[in-house]
Amino acid sequence: MKTSVLFTLSLLLTIMLFSTQARADDPMVVGKAALAKGDFIGAISAFREAIDKNSKNVEAFVLLGTALIKADSVDQAVAVLVQGKDLDTSNAQFYALLGDAYAKQKIYPAAVDMYQRATQMDGKNISVYLKLGESARKARKYPDAVAAFDHALLLDSMNVVALAGSGNIYMRAKHFATAVPLFERLYSVQKDSINVEVNLAKAYFETRNYQKFIPVGEDISNKDASQTEIQQMLAEAYSKTGQTDLTREKYSKLKVESLSIDDLLRYAKALKAEDSIAHALEIFERAYEKDSTRCDIPYDYGTTFMRAKRYAEAVAMFERKITCDTSSGYRFASNLNAAGCLMQLKQFTSAKEHARKSIEYRPDNVYAYRTLAEAYAQLDASEDEIAAYKKLIDLVNAESENGDVTKYNDAVGEAYKMIGIRYLIDKKYAEAADYLKKAVPFEPRNCQLLMWTGQAYQNSNRKEDAKKYYCKLIETCPKSKEAEDAQKYLDILGLKCGE
Repeated sequence: MKTSVLFTLSLLLTIMLFSTQARADDPMVVGKAALAKGDFIGAISAFREAIDKNSKNVEAFVLLGTALIKADSVDQAVAVLVQGKDLDTSNAQFYALLGDAYAKQKIYPAAVDMYQRATQMDGKNISVYLKLGESARKARKYPDAVAAFDHALLLDSMNVVALAGSGNIYMRAKHFATAVPLFERLYSVQKDSINVEVNLAKAYFETRNYQKFIPVGEDISNKDASQTEIQQMLAEAYSKTGQTDLTREKYSKLKVESLSIDDLLRYAKALKAEDSIAHALEIFERAYEKDSTRCDIPYDYGTTFMRAKRYAEAVAMFERKITCDTSSGYRFASNLNAAGCLMQLKQFTSAKEHARKSIEYRPDNVYAYRTLAEAYAQLDASEDEIAAYKKLIDLVNAESENGDVTKYNDAVGEAYKMIGIRYLIDKKYAEAADYLKKAVPFEPRNCQLLMWTGQAYQNSNRKEDAKKYYCKLIETCPKSKEAEDAQKYLDILGLKCGE
């Protein structure tokens, strides 16, 4: 009896050993394990072996395509997925993965098509709807993007990616009323996101919902003093709701000597919002004299000095704020404002240093790079000037994918113009022409800019392009000295306008 039991156990162990060995030798098992560990090369090899053994293994094609995408072998992935799709044309995974591959190649219209097919076969996969929305947005197919994000919200009404995706598109299209409930939901789960809060504030402001806007705008200003656009909106909202007037009236009826520092600051800010700058400075001075160690005074005091064009006093206040406040928002704003004031004082080296400091805190701020470029220009550091202006242009181009960037028009126009002028001085005429022509739409009636553009093209031996700008100059500024010179250049080139 004992011998029989031992034999049975031995047989079971032998079966289990062979079974385990068989699974270890299965390329599908090997491939899945490698894929889970992030060993994409090993996974690719195993899944190819599985396909060699069974050319109709649909799962192997799906997993091979997945591994190839993760290994950045996107072209190979597309070929494999197309081949696998022919085996099972109703398999949503192939279309979703093809969408991933095309999105990775930045072929967004093709990605949109694949994701849409995937959703037709599997309408419950929220991740595909999110990818469809993002690809459609990048392909500038905004109705398709919104439809995709809306489907995702039907599956998960609080999905933050879908809420942000739809909200940003509606903001871009200036459909602020539609954006409001989306950002309200998003803000309820992302209260720490300054970007979400800013979008909610802007949506409230643009829909003239000042009562809801004011507390949100004040919260943003308290968190980040560099949000100058929100601060301007706050000033207008206070004016629209009559609160600055009420604040000013309240404090004007009291003896100023009896006011606490906090009351003085509220009074000063109300006066500043109403453009009573001289009076605001008097009240800020009283508050500062009461307690010069308070760190919440210098920034507002400094910006008021700026409004009064008292730049030296403003710089002193901003440097005081930098010393006492470690928050990145205030350090950024204080350094940038100090740089602007120092530019007015013609202290260009110090302006440059403050501008560079501001960029350390906000490396994506367009205005910081503009100030830095202007400082370099005054210091005749042309290479650094060009580099700063080019960075400015890159930042605006990157931001344009997510919204309206017309507020940067002056800065972008200046950047194209100044880079073009520098190249023109350096006799790099082709480069100069390329940048100057991009500056013209921002300053279409700038006679000198039209002249420089024509000269750059003329010196690049592109006569027809030179003629275009010379003729535009003559049409725009017919009685100017530049028009006379343009005509002389046309005569030299043997060209006539209108021919």
